[in-house]
Amino acid sequence: MQPQTKGLKRGLSARHIRFMALGSAIGTGLFYGSASAIQMAGPAVLLAYLIGGAAVFMVMRALGEMAVHNPVAGSFGQYASTYLGPMAGFILGWTYAFEMVIVGMADVTAFGIYMGFWFPEVARWIWVLGIVSVVGGLNLCNVKVFGEMEFWLSLLKVAAIVAMILGGFGIMLFGISTAPGAQATDISNLWSHGGFMPNGVGGLIASFAVVMFAFGGIEIIGVTAGEAKDPQHVLPGRSTPYRCVFCCSTC
Repeated sequence: MQPQTKGLKRGLSARHIRFMALGSAIGTGLFYGSASAIQMAGPAVLLAYLIGGAAVFMVMRALGEMAVHNPVAGSFGQYASTYLGPMAGFILGWTYAFEMVIVGMADVTAFGIYMGFWFPEVARWIWVLGIVSVVGGLNLCNVKVFGEMEFWLSLLKVAAIVAMILGGFGIMLFGISTAPGAQATDISNLWSHGGFMPNGVGGLIASFAVVMFAFGGIEIIGVTAGEAKDPQHVLPGRSTPYRCVFCCSTC
């Protein structure tokens, strides 16, 4: 029996939820923040992503179990209130809200930086205001329209990630230089230029701040439980955590 949440309509299907989680995980942390992680850890950033992915996978499996058992809109905030007490739920709920504010600011700032690179003559605040208006407009739509738009926009992100992975393999296989006069990139970069862990264990540990930020967003699986059409069948799917971990780890 599915509990009905007042004010919400269950209009999200399995593909909506899966791609919303993927689209949330594929964002600023990968497209922009991965450069910082690579600078700190070097090739060992691959190990950081694998460790972070394993930890996130276990957490997401636990969240999925709770979401199936009690598919409510409050998600982990509601679960904390139920099992740990009202204070824990209050702190967790507002912490997540503040986190989303910070993440939103980081995302729109990154968008302004990207567009400023291609269109330097346009003031960045125009791009930031534009993307805030678009995102705000999407969130004002009903849940079915919102889910459909998130699906197609997330599909574009997934396509970009796949293109980047294929492009990276092509660069390594054919020895293509990424800059005029630069040495061609190949698989030997994993152990040359200071080794697999050029900055030592400290660099690897420091990279976890950026790596774990990159995995942020897949908790949307639990948040959408209150608006999923059939939580008992949609949320237990094992493929979503695997896909999120794979997409983040391969980048």
